[in-house]
Amino acid sequence: MIRINSIEVKEPDKKIDFYKKLKSKAENVLFSIIELLPEKLIPGFVMNWVSRYIDKRMNELKQEQIKANWNKTYMEKAVEELKEK
Repeated sequence: MIRINSIEVKEPDKKIDFYKKLKSKAENVLFSIIELLPEKLIPGFVMNWVSRYIDKRMNELKQEQIKANWNKTYMEKAVEELKEK
């Protein structure tokens, strides 16, 4: 871990990355199966759950993107400060 002012740079946790990739692939498989089924065969409660889940997941991804943008900005500032020293 490297610490510059209030910024911490940590090595990624391989287990967490593995589980995130596994979850992502499972989501892809599930939604590709649902996508192939005719809408008549999918019960209403499943469609409602899928809709809520997609909305929730989209919000999570938006939040992750915002956080990544802030981290990028902080890192760029830190690099500039290091270059000035």
